[in-house]
Amino acid sequence: MDKSLDDALAQKWEASDLWPTNYDEFTSVSGGSIPNCYFNFCPEVSFGTFGVFAGVVIRFFDSIDQESRFKQLSKEGVKKEKDWRWKYQWIEPLHYSECEYYSILSSEQALSQVNFNAPVSGQVNVAGKTISSPVANISLRDLEQRIDQSDASDEQKAEAKSRLKQFLEYPVVAAIIGGLSSGTVT
Repeated sequence: MDKSLDDALAQKWEASDLWPTNYDEFTSVSGGSIPNCYFNFCPEVSFGTFGVFAGVVIRFFDSIDQESRFKQLSKEGVKKEKDWRWKYQWIEPLHYSECEYYSILSSEQALSQVNFNAPVSGQVNVAGKTISSPVANISLRDLEQRIDQSDASDEQKAEAKSRLKQFLEYPVVAAIIGGLSSGTVT
Protein backbone atom coordinates (compact mmCIF):
# COMPACT_ATOMS: atom_id res chain seq x y z
CA MET A 1 0.00 0.00 0.00
CA ASP A 2 1.25 3.47 -0.79
CA LYS A 3 2.71 5.08 2.37
CA SER A 4 0.66 8.29 2.04
CA LEU A 5 -2.57 6.27 1.79
CA ASP A 6 -1.48 4.10 4.73
CA ASP A 7 -0.74 7.20 6.82
CA ALA A 8 -4.09 8.81 5.91
CA LEU A 9 -6.02 5.65 6.80
CA ALA A 10 -4.11 5.25 10.07
CA GLN A 11 -4.91 8.85 11.02
CA LYS A 12 -8.60 8.35 10.22
CA TRP A 13 -8.98 5.07 12.12
CA GLU A 14 -6.85 6.03 15.13
CA ALA A 15 -9.35 8.86 15.76
CA SER A 16 -12.27 6.43 15.52
CA ASP A 17 -14.03 4.54 18.32
CA LEU A 18 -13.35 1.40 16.28
CA TRP A 19 -9.57 1.61 16.75
CA PRO A 20 -8.38 -1.22 19.06
CA THR A 21 -7.91 -0.20 22.69
CA ASN A 22 -5.23 -2.82 23.45
CA TYR A 23 -2.71 -4.88 21.53
CA ASP A 24 -4.78 -8.07 21.80
CA GLU A 25 -7.38 -6.51 19.49
CA PHE A 26 -4.96 -5.43 16.73
CA THR A 27 -4.79 -7.36 13.49
CA SER A 28 -1.47 -9.18 13.32
CA VAL A 29 0.57 -11.54 11.20
CA SER A 30 3.33 -13.72 12.60
CA GLY A 31 5.50 -16.65 11.69
CA GLY A 32 8.83 -15.28 10.54
CA SER A 33 9.88 -14.80 6.94
CA ILE A 34 6.92 -16.86 5.71
CA PRO A 35 3.89 -15.78 7.77
CA ASN A 36 1.58 -18.57 8.89
CA CYS A 37 -0.52 -17.00 11.67
CA TYR A 38 -3.17 -14.37 10.93
CA PHE A 39 -5.04 -12.94 13.93
CA ASN A 40 -8.03 -10.59 14.30
CA PHE A 41 -8.76 -10.28 10.61
CA CYS A 42 -12.06 -9.07 9.21
CA PRO A 43 -13.93 -12.26 8.25
CA GLU A 44 -14.70 -10.88 4.80
CA VAL A 45 -11.00 -10.18 4.20
CA SER A 46 -10.17 -13.69 5.44
CA PHE A 47 -12.74 -15.15 3.05
CA GLY A 48 -11.34 -13.18 0.12
CA THR A 49 -7.78 -14.20 1.00
CA PHE A 50 -8.11 -17.70 2.46
CA GLY A 51 -11.58 -18.86 1.37
CA VAL A 52 -12.91 -19.13 4.95
CA PHE A 53 -14.90 -16.69 7.07
CA ALA A 54 -12.59 -16.56 10.07
CA GLY A 55 -11.00 -14.15 12.51
CA VAL A 56 -7.95 -16.38 12.97
CA VAL A 57 -6.24 -18.49 10.30
CA ILE A 58 -3.14 -20.57 11.03
CA ARG A 59 -1.31 -22.40 8.27
CA PHE A 60 0.64 -25.58 8.93
CA PHE A 61 3.86 -24.96 10.86
CA ASP A 62 5.73 -27.86 9.32
CA SER A 63 5.39 -30.82 6.99
CA ILE A 64 5.13 -33.28 9.89
CA ASP A 65 1.90 -31.69 11.14
CA GLN A 66 0.60 -31.41 7.60
CA GLU A 67 1.35 -35.05 6.71
CA SER A 68 -0.25 -36.26 9.93
CA ARG A 69 -3.41 -34.25 9.21
CA PHE A 70 -3.54 -35.43 5.59
CA LYS A 71 -3.29 -39.09 6.66
CA GLN A 72 -6.13 -38.65 9.16
CA LEU A 73 -8.37 -36.81 6.68
CA SER A 74 -7.67 -39.40 3.98
CA LYS A 75 -8.47 -42.19 6.45
CA GLU A 76 -11.79 -40.45 7.25
CA GLY A 77 -12.57 -40.05 3.52
CA VAL A 78 -12.76 -36.24 3.76
CA LYS A 79 -12.76 -34.59 0.32
CA LYS A 80 -10.04 -31.98 -0.26
CA GLU A 81 -12.23 -29.44 -2.03
CA LYS A 82 -14.79 -29.41 0.78
CA ASP A 83 -12.77 -29.06 3.96
CA TRP A 84 -10.55 -26.25 5.22
CA ARG A 85 -8.44 -28.70 7.25
CA TRP A 86 -6.54 -29.69 4.09
CA LYS A 87 -5.16 -26.13 3.83
CA TYR A 88 -4.90 -24.85 7.39
CA GLN A 89 -3.78 -26.12 10.78
CA TRP A 90 -6.47 -24.11 12.59
CA ILE A 91 -9.18 -21.53 11.99
CA GLU A 92 -11.53 -19.70 14.31
CA PRO A 93 -14.71 -19.25 12.28
CA LEU A 94 -16.21 -15.77 12.36
CA HIS A 95 -19.05 -14.57 10.16
CA TYR A 96 -19.15 -10.87 9.32
CA SER A 97 -22.53 -10.58 11.07
CA GLU A 98 -20.76 -11.56 14.32
CA CYS A 99 -17.80 -9.22 13.81
CA GLU A 100 -18.19 -6.28 16.18
CA TYR A 101 -16.29 -3.90 13.91
CA TYR A 102 -17.36 -4.76 10.39
CA SER A 103 -20.95 -5.93 10.72
CA ILE A 104 -23.14 -4.79 7.87
CA LEU A 105 -26.28 -5.83 9.69
CA SER A 106 -28.17 -3.31 11.76
CA SER A 107 -28.25 -4.17 15.44
CA GLU A 108 -31.93 -3.31 15.40
CA GLN A 109 -32.78 -5.56 12.47
CA ALA A 110 -35.82 -7.66 13.35
CA LEU A 111 -35.88 -11.37 12.66
CA SER A 112 -38.87 -12.21 10.50
CA GLN A 113 -39.60 -15.61 11.98
CA VAL A 114 -37.45 -18.39 13.35
CA ASN A 115 -38.92 -21.79 14.07
CA PHE A 116 -37.20 -24.57 15.99
CA ASN A 117 -39.05 -27.83 16.27
CA ALA A 118 -37.22 -29.96 18.80
CA PRO A 119 -37.43 -30.47 22.56
CA VAL A 120 -33.80 -29.61 23.39
CA SER A 121 -32.92 -26.30 25.04
CA GLY A 122 -29.91 -24.09 24.38
CA GLN A 123 -28.82 -20.78 22.90
CA VAL A 124 -29.04 -19.82 19.25
CA ASN A 125 -26.99 -17.24 17.37
CA VAL A 126 -29.04 -15.62 14.63
CA ALA A 127 -27.72 -12.69 12.59
CA GLY A 128 -25.03 -12.07 15.17
CA LYS A 129 -27.45 -11.96 18.09
CA THR A 130 -27.68 -14.66 20.75
CA ILE A 131 -31.19 -15.58 21.79
CA SER A 132 -32.45 -18.25 24.15
CA SER A 133 -34.69 -20.67 22.36
CA PRO A 134 -35.38 -24.37 21.92
CA VAL A 135 -32.75 -25.85 19.61
CA ALA A 136 -32.75 -28.94 17.47
CA ASN A 137 -29.98 -31.34 18.49
CA ILE A 138 -29.76 -33.66 15.51
CA SER A 139 -26.76 -34.82 13.52
CA LEU A 140 -26.63 -34.21 9.81
CA ARG A 141 -26.57 -37.94 9.19
CA ASP A 142 -29.73 -38.31 11.32
CA LEU A 143 -31.38 -35.57 9.30
CA GLU A 144 -30.52 -37.33 6.06
CA GLN A 145 -31.89 -40.62 7.45
CA ARG A 146 -35.10 -38.92 8.55
CA ILE A 147 -35.50 -37.50 5.05
CA ASP A 148 -35.11 -41.03 3.64
CA GLN A 149 -37.61 -42.44 6.17
CA SER A 150 -40.21 -39.74 5.60
CA ASP A 151 -43.49 -40.26 3.76
CA ALA A 152 -42.41 -37.74 1.11
CA SER A 153 -42.15 -38.73 -2.54
CA ASP A 154 -38.78 -39.73 -3.99
CA GLU A 155 -38.73 -36.39 -5.84
CA GLN A 156 -39.37 -34.45 -2.61
CA LYS A 157 -36.68 -36.44 -0.76
CA ALA A 158 -34.17 -35.73 -3.54
CA GLU A 159 -35.07 -32.01 -3.43
CA ALA A 160 -34.68 -31.92 0.39
CA LYS A 161 -31.26 -33.59 0.18
CA SER A 162 -30.20 -31.25 -2.61
CA ARG A 163 -31.17 -28.18 -0.56
CA LEU A 164 -29.41 -29.56 2.52
CA LYS A 165 -26.27 -30.16 0.44
CA GLN A 166 -26.41 -26.60 -0.98
CA PHE A 167 -26.78 -25.22 2.56
CA LEU A 168 -23.78 -27.21 3.82
CA GLU A 169 -21.63 -26.13 0.87
CA TYR A 170 -22.38 -22.43 1.36
CA PRO A 171 -19.02 -20.80 2.32
CA VAL A 172 -20.26 -19.31 5.59
CA VAL A 173 -21.82 -22.57 6.74
CA ALA A 174 -18.78 -24.59 5.65
CA ALA A 175 -16.49 -22.27 7.61
CA ILE A 176 -18.62 -22.47 10.74
CA ILE A 177 -19.07 -26.20 10.64
CA GLY A 178 -15.41 -26.55 9.82
CA GLY A 179 -15.90 -29.12 7.12
CA LEU A 180 -17.53 -31.69 9.39
CA SER A 181 -20.41 -31.99 6.95
CA SER A 182 -18.20 -33.23 4.11
CA GLY A 183 -19.57 -36.42 2.69
CA THR A 184 -22.67 -36.39 4.90
CA VAL A 185 -25.12 -35.65 2.10
CA THR A 186 -24.74 -37.45 -1.19
